[in-house]
Formats: sequence, structure tokens, C-alpha cells
Amino acid sequence: MQTMFHYNWLVREEWYQWCENIPLEELLRKRTGGVGGILHTLFHIVDVEWSWIRVLQGKDDFQENFEEYQ
Repeated sequence: MQTMFHYNWLVREEWYQWCENIPLEELLRKRTGGVGGILHTLFHIVDVEWSWIRVLQGKDDFQENFEEYQ
């Protein structure tokens, strides 16, 4: 599990750097695949990992709402 988190962290950092050069409209545009646009998909990945951490800590799972963070 730790190896997967580490790998995801590295890949996510690369995606964040890539996103810095993309206009916001493109990051938010609805696309096929994923859960919506690019940012929504990245948000979903982080939300799922946060849920895993909470469950491993014995805490309640929850779902964050992308619309509240836009």
C-alpha cells in the first residue's frame, strides 16, 4: 500500500506541474473518461486516497464535493 501511495504521489506531482500550463477552461471542460474534466478526475483521485487513509485510521469514510472546491 505504501508503494502505491508513493507512486501516486510522484505521478500526481507531475500532473500538477502539467496543469499549471493549461488554461482553467480546459482543465474544467467535460471530457469522456474519468469522472468529468481533468481537475475533477484529479480531485477524485485525491478524495479516494484520503478516504483510504481515514479508513486505515479507523475513522469514518466520507465523500468530498468537487463543486465546493472549484
